[in-house]
Amino acid sequence: MARAEAWIFGLGMVVAAFFKKDGWQQRIPLVAGFAAVMLLYVKVLADKTGNPIYPLWWNFFANAVGRWEFTPVSASQASVRPVLGALLAMAVAGLAWSLLRRPPSYMFLSFGFGYWVFVAGMLGFTSYLASWVWWMPITRVFAFPYVFAGALLAAVALWWAPRRFGPRVLPVGWSVVAVALLASQLAWIPIQQVFGPSEAEWLAIKAESVQLGAWYSTPPYAGHSLAVPEDRPDVTYAMARFGGVEGKHLISEMYAPARPDACWFAKTDVRIVAVDAAHSAMLEDNPSWFTHIGTMGEAHWEVYGVNSPPCDAAA
Repeated sequence: MARAEAWIFGLGMVVAAFFKKDGWQQRIPLVAGFAAVMLLYVKVLADKTGNPIYPLWWNFFANAVGRWEFTPVSASQASVRPVLGALLAMAVAGLAWSLLRRPPSYMFLSFGFGYWVFVAGMLGFTSYLASWVWWMPITRVFAFPYVFAGALLAAVALWWAPRRFGPRVLPVGWSVVAVALLASQLAWIPIQQVFGPSEAEWLAIKAESVQLGAWYSTPPYAGHSLAVPEDRPDVTYAMARFGGVEGKHLISEMYAPARPDACWFAKTDVRIVAVDAAHSAMLEDNPSWFTHIGTMGEAHWEVYGVNSPPCDAAA
């Protein structure tokens, strides 16, 4: 539920379940279970962030309304709107058909068409269009929509067409599926063009993450907490995967005070911090608490050991 679309899809599936003709006895437990989990989640969000719909607000409203978009939609970006509009219209029609006709697979169909409605609507008809780049269709945003489109193609070619036109069209159906599978491999060409050059950067980040893990694993830091900036998941992944740092020892600086005191360090058990330009203020009030360990040039982080006094002594 950390992503905004999960809120929408989860609620959408609960609503779609009410379109089912039978199984009404299961609706109360379904709603009760969904509501219980969501109420607990929004309570935690309200306590921790002050905003009970924190992910929905920042991941959806900021993008759709435009709080994170500082450039207008260009002519080339606007040119994809008709294509996305056509996809949106087909997805809306498919979603409406699924909910009204309710075939045995209507929950899957509702989720798939609903996902296409969300993707085409958000990308084409909100401020999010200003983020469009030519390689957007090969990003994770379209991962499930492509899976769903492939499932629909296979169902039409291998199930619906033989039932409608007879078994004689089955070889044609398999040919269509085979051609689609082979054609999909052409996507590796733009994927290589876009993401191939990033390999060198990734190898540098991986090496620095392993080094950070090595620094963390030495006394007196090993076994305590490591605070890191919140905007480099590649570094945290590499530390966990290759650097031997367990996730339970990582503290995100997103929720850290701008100028943490000794009590915060004591409460979180942070003994080593990685600091970027946005979090450099945490070193200013008590520079004697920090010992410079090293630099991560690719990530633009400086790493410091922490030796803060006990909370009671600082107070």
